Amino acid sequence: MTEWVKRLQTYLHRRSGVLIDADKFYFIENRLGPLAQSYHEDSVETLFRRLERTGDPQLERAFIDAFLTNETFFFRDRMLFDLIRSRIFPELSLAKGKEHRLRIWCSACSTGQEAYSLAMVIDEEMMRFSGWSIEILATDLSDRALHSAKAGLYTNFEVQRGLPIQYLLRHFQRAGDRWQIADHLKSRIRFEMRNLMDSFHDAGKFDLILCRNVLIYFDEPTRRHILKRLTQSLQPEGYLALGASESLLANDTPGQTWSSLGAGLWKRSDGAALARPALMSRETSRI
Repeated sequence: MTEWVKRLQTYLHRRSGVLIDADKFYFIENRLGPLAQSYHEDSVETLFRRLERTGDPQLERAFIDAFLTNETFFFRDRMLFDLIRSRIFPELSLAKGKEHRLRIWCSACSTGQEAYSLAMVIDEEMMRFSGWSIEILATDLSDRALHSAKAGLYTNFEVQRGLPIQYLLRHFQRAGDRWQIADHLKSRIRFEMRNLMDSFHDAGKFDLILCRNVLIYFDEPTRRHILKRLTQSLQPEGYLALGASESLLANDTPGQTWSSLGAGLWKRSDGAALARPALMSRETSRI
């Protein structure tokens, strides 16, 4: 392994948490080759050296963005959304009945389909939440993905992936060869750029946090670190949704327990104690 590739691996892991197998140079070339050309550099190595030399924040965002996986679709893992509708929202409407406030965080929201799917479910539940303040915060590290999410414009292929036809007719309208999400759904969501490697203490507490199908790209220490901070951002009786293949195992902190509800959904039940979770998987997933 050459020295600059080692530095590249360290750089990406420190900035984004993503762990790249440095021996997969073809993968690095495929992801960064077009970016090097757009910056008029003759190789990925010279592009990376330029980033090291200048610290250009725009180049850094584009550099990291090239390695992020933005695979998503509407109502991904349908069972989760069924649980949110049939169990989580009824429970939260009772638990938060006096406060009349609900906060949801879609972390690693990619191009917005997950956040908009939640907004559609909430729209169906407005009889239950009439008069409530409902906030959906949707965040991602990818500048490119967030730009698409904020625009709310989707191709025929994208709306055909998981989106029921009745939702398409109710919440979208034609915009040329694409579909535009309705303004009443866009207004429910605040999109922000946030890095899961950074502190998100300032975001406050949430009743439901979704962090799905992203932690598998991190190594075990990074997963533990992020999960610990995610649970600290939950209300004491809050819910955490991971990917369907991911599992949360809380430690034996006195007075604190985690209950699995299926479909990667977990409920935190504790007093003042904070969880120190560990993401359990068969093996560390690396790109």
